[in-house]
Amino acid sequence: MCLQGIQINASSEEEDGKVHEFKGMVNEIMADGEVDYKKAFELRYWLEENKEVAKEYQELFYEIRITLEDGSSIRVEEKDLKSLLRRSLT
Repeated sequence: MCLQGIQINASSEEEDGKVHEFKGMVNEIMADGEVDYKKAFELRYWLEENKEVAKEYQELFYEIRITLEDGSSIRVEEKDLKSLLRRSLT
């Protein structure tokens, strides 16, 4: 029973570390005030690899995917993405 508790805590700590990593990436993206394709793709692929975090930020993950998949200008979507990125930091 103790081992299960340890595993749950380790899993929780790992997830907290991933959320911290995610927020660090978002801070980097927001640092220069621009959301370009490279940054959006990097965040998208990171979220795809870290599904637990993507579940917590579903709206942002969805908007990034849609923006990149539909071929629309990221400049058009940049304001919306910035707003979602800002909200993910709170």
